[in-house]
Amino acid sequence: MAKNYTGTEMILNINSILPSYALIDCGNGNKLERFGDKILIRPELSATGIQTLSLHEWEEMAHARFTETGNNQGKWEYFGDRFTEWETMLPIHEKKLAVRLQLSSFKHVGIFPEQAVNWEYLLSQKPGNNDENKLLNLFGYTGIASLFAAAGGFSVTHVDSLKQVVERGKEMMHRNNLDGIRWIVDDARDFVRREMKRGNRYRGVILDPPAAGKGSKGRFWKLEKDLAPLLADIKTLLLPDGFLIMSLYAGFAGIPYITALATSLFADAHIETCDEIIGQTAEGKSISHGVLLRLIVHG
Repeated sequence: MAKNYTGTEMILNINSILPSYALIDCGNGNKLERFGDKILIRPELSATGIQTLSLHEWEEMAHARFTETGNNQGKWEYFGDRFTEWETMLPIHEKKLAVRLQLSSFKHVGIFPEQAVNWEYLLSQKPGNNDENKLLNLFGYTGIASLFAAAGGFSVTHVDSLKQVVERGKEMMHRNNLDGIRWIVDDARDFVRREMKRGNRYRGVILDPPAAGKGSKGRFWKLEKDLAPLLADIKTLLLPDGFLIMSLYAGFAGIPYITALATSLFADAHIETCDEIIGQTAEGKSISHGVLLRLIVHG
């Protein structure tokens, strides 16, 4: 069994961490959110129950609404002037980053606000010298975790299979006058295996793997098949007392799954899990943001 295993339910009011974001209302399979000065309506499976405000009130407040058309695709409807991107500030404690958000054809905007709890964690770490300050961000998306890690002193390697989101990350790095981030367009599994052969080691690894997807070379990723061997490889990259952070959103990947996986692969690690990260409105309505694993390996 893992050492010091703990499981907790984290009621995460993201507003208290990230004032530039707010979950305004949710219900009937949708959520009303504010990102900086833009308010959006987007589908949300965990938004059960009845919304607090009426649909008319939502539409009066919102700048755009995403409607799904099938196969993870959809379209945006605008309430006023059309726009595709905008900039907002993300303050986490003493660090403040300018980020560029963008409406996509699959409802995402370039940021997952619930990840703010991980940005806080990265900023709380004290990078050392040489390998002690190296961080690997897999499935890194637009790179906001990479930006906060670099702002906190880490030397970051950011890996994602989509060139366009990696390019957006690079632009935001320059916009914030940061350096120390290596941007890689690659399949996470292939990159990790090459790092193993090169003998590279990391103080920390953070990953946010999808339930399913296609890598940069057309290879398919399926969480229930590919996650365990990837984590086994990642284990060889972690330095003694190194840490791993992983978020999971797939419906089957709850605490029993994540706990069994972590304890089988990291038997001597200090493991912490969060049973459910919950975003809340001011009225107490909530949506689920999946589960979270953090572990520290012991040398």
